[in-house]
Amino acid sequence: MKFIIKNPTTSVIMKKILPLLLLSFLWIITSNAHAQSQTENDQTFKGPLQKGKYTLGGNFFIGEDITSVQAGVGYFFSDKIGLGIDGTYVNELFLVQLLPRYYFHVLDNTYIFLELGVTAGDIFGVSGGAGVTYFINERIGFQGRLNNFSGGGVGLVVLFGGKNR
Repeated sequence: MKFIIKNPTTSVIMKKILPLLLLSFLWIITSNAHAQSQTENDQTFKGPLQKGKYTLGGNFFIGEDITSVQAGVGYFFSDKIGLGIDGTYVNELFLVQLLPRYYFHVLDNTYIFLELGVTAGDIFGVSGGAGVTYFINERIGFQGRLNNFSGGGVGLVVLFGGKNR
């Protein structure tokens, strides 16, 4: 049985990005013990992701066979777990996605996240993806992501609310 991807642009993107994501996850798994002991020894790191913060963000992607614009809001339940509600316009389809996200802290200002949720609108289904967010300060971050329905894209995230630690 041969797996066929209908969208060649997404296929090309996945072939180029997926190995990098897999290597990132392997690096996270192997360095998790070191990172945990480092965090326990150095309590001075106060990352931008904090319980009680809200997000406002958006991203876009324009390729050969796909055009995607996505905007959404989110809430952080902890410094690792968030929930996003995104509106997406992709190839003349409108989708609403409810996406719980789990964040891995990899560097001082860089996070990798995984998302798995549901999509409703012109099509229904389970949606999932992964991405990287780099924060230039405590409030603003640049994001790149892949998603099986929206295709992903690059964009901006703004954090607000929450307490300063």
